[in-house]
Amino acid sequence: MKKEFTMQRFLFVSGFLIILLTGICSAQHRGDQFSYQGLDIPNSEGTRSLAMGGAFSAMTGDINSVFYNPAGLAELNKITLSYYGNRNFKLWREYQAWRPTTYFGTLSLYLEGLIRLQGYNNAIKDSAAYRDSAYVITNPKMGLDPYGKDAADWQRSRVVSNPVNFALAVPLHDYVKGLVMAASFNQSNVLDYDRNNTYLAPNPGYTFYGLLPTAIGHDTQNVQWYRYGRMREGRLQTIRAAFSYKVNENLQLGVGVKYFWGNTDDYLGLNHFATISLMNQNLYSITLRSGLDTSFGTSKFKSLTTTIGAIVSYSRFNLGVSLNLPYTMTRDWNYTQIRNYQVNGIDTTVVSNPTGQDKMKMPVSFTIGINYEATKKLTMACDVEVTPYGASDFELAQQDSFYHSPVNQTILRIGIEYRPMKMLSLAAGYRIIPTSYVPDGAAIHNKGSVATSYTFGAGLQFFFGRIDLIYEFYNLKYYDSYYSNTNYNTELSNRMTAGYTYSF
Repeated sequence: MKKEFTMQRFLFVSGFLIILLTGICSAQHRGDQFSYQGLDIPNSEGTRSLAMGGAFSAMTGDINSVFYNPAGLAELNKITLSYYGNRNFKLWREYQAWRPTTYFGTLSLYLEGLIRLQGYNNAIKDSAAYRDSAYVITNPKMGLDPYGKDAADWQRSRVVSNPVNFALAVPLHDYVKGLVMAASFNQSNVLDYDRNNTYLAPNPGYTFYGLLPTAIGHDTQNVQWYRYGRMREGRLQTIRAAFSYKVNENLQLGVGVKYFWGNTDDYLGLNHFATISLMNQNLYSITLRSGLDTSFGTSKFKSLTTTIGAIVSYSRFNLGVSLNLPYTMTRDWNYTQIRNYQVNGIDTTVVSNPTGQDKMKMPVSFTIGINYEATKKLTMACDVEVTPYGASDFELAQQDSFYHSPVNQTILRIGIEYRPMKMLSLAAGYRIIPTSYVPDGAAIHNKGSVATSYTFGAGLQFFFGRIDLIYEFYNLKYYDSYYSNTNYNTELSNRMTAGYTYSF
C-alpha cells in the first residue's frame, strides 16, 4: 500500500532539492542547447602582431595591421605578401567535488562516484545497501590541485592545424599618394566541449529556487539522472579587404570589410543513467536506467562586419582607434533529433528533423591602442579591446529556458619588441581575456572568468624576406560553485605559429 505523501515529507524532499540540485543541471552552462558557443574567440591572427600579444592597433607600416586596424597599412611602400600557419594543442579538464548536506547525506557519495552502483545496491534503499559488505566507498581525492591532471574526473585533448593563412598589401601611390589596399584570408577552429555526468531532472533551479510539483498519490519524488554531453567542432574562414590613406604626417585613416563564414558539426546527448527515488530526509533508492536522447547535425555561420580606424602619430608616440560597426551574425542549423522514452511501459522512439535560424545582433565594439618607440631598438604597445556582448540582441529559433545572454568582454593586450640587430627581432606579449560567460555562483554577475595568454616570438630578416616563429600559451581556470558541489574547470592551449613575409 502506498503511503500518503505528507506535507512534512514533501518539505523534506523539496528542501533537499533546493539545496542540492539547483546547481547540478546548471553546471557547465546549465546543460544548455546549441547557440553560439565556441565563437567568442579573441583576435589572434598574424605573425609579428601575435608575437606582441595582439597589441597592434597603433602600429604602422606592417601588413599585420589588416587584422587589427586598417589605418596602420598606409605607410607600406612595397607590395607585401605574408603567409603563416599554426598548430594548436588544446586540453580540457574538469573535477567535480560534492559536499554532503543534512538531507540524503550519502547521496553525494554516489554523485561523486565514490560509491559505484552495482547489483547489490541497485533499486534498493540505500539504508539497506550500506549494511552489505560489498557496499564500498572509495576514498576521496585529498590534497591535490583541483585544476590538475591527478584530480581530474575527465580530460580531453585535441591537436588542430590551420595551414593556410595569408595577406597581401599593395601600395597605390602611383594613383593616389598615401593610399594602400590590402586583403587577407584566415582560418580558425571551433572546439567546444561541455559535459555533466550528474544532470538531474526535475531541477528546482529551472524555476529559480521554486518548489517541485507535489507528487500527489505517490510516496516518492523521482529525479532522473542523466549524463549530458555536448560537442561542437568545425572550421571558420574570414576574408578581409581594407584601404588605408595617409592624410598627413600625423594622421592615417582606414576602412575594412570582413566576411566571416563556416560550418560546425554539433552533437548533444542525454544518456539516461538512473532514477533517484527520494522518500524522506534520509531514505532513498537509485535504480539503473538506459536510454539515449540525441541531437546531431550542422550549423552554418556567417556575418559581414565593417571596420573603420584611425592612427594619430606624434614624434615616437602613436594612438590608434578601431571601430567595428554594428553587424548581425546568423546561424542556420539543421538537426536530427532521436528521442527515447516510455509510454505505458512501452519503449518509444521518435525521430524529427528540426531546422531554424538564430541571429546575434552586435552593437559597436572598439579597440584603443598606444604604441611607443622608446628607442630605435625597443617598441612597447598596449591595446584595450571592448566587445559589448551584454548589449547584443539574440533571436533564437528554438527557445532554451536555461540560455543566459553573454556579458561584456574587455581584453587587455600588452606587447614589447626588441631589435638587438637589424636582422633580428625578439617579441613578447601578454593578454588578459575575460570569458563572455559568467560561472555559476560567481559573486560578480556581469563579469566572466579571466584567462591569460603569453606569447613569445622571434623574427629573422633575410634579403629575401622575414621568417617569424611564435609560441602562445593560453590558460583558463575557473570554478562553478553551488550549495552542493564545486566544479573546477581548466582549458589550456599551446600554439606554435610559423610565418613568412616578403616585400618586393
